[in-house]
Amino acid sequence: MPSIKVYIAEADKVLQRDLAAALKANGYEVGVFDRGYPIAALMDNWPDLFLIDIELPDINGIEVCSWLKSNESSRSIPVILISQEAYLTVLAASSAADDVLEKPFGVSDLVSRINGCLQSIA
Repeated sequence: MPSIKVYIAEADKVLQRDLAAALKANGYEVGVFDRGYPIAALMDNWPDLFLIDIELPDINGIEVCSWLKSNESSRSIPVILISQEAYLTVLAASSAADDVLEKPFGVSDLVSRINGCLQSIA
């Protein structure tokens, strides 16, 4: 069975490292980005799921999600937005995000959300 590829866009290097380690420990293949614009350069080298912080240094994660969801080749890929923002659910709805996770969150909740998103498209 091929591994599931998750791309993480998170500016906080410590959280980025922790998320990548947790996902790898759960069998996922992981790619990490500390900004949002490099995601647009992927063009057709898409993962199975995106985990994107809304507070990226170069572009808002909500804008990245909106772009992904409007692009024909990436619109079906689930996007989970993460943030400490209390209004995350409201903000995410405008970008067509598949799910949201408010920081801080546990690994089991993260893995559960990823699996839920992937099952909904299977």
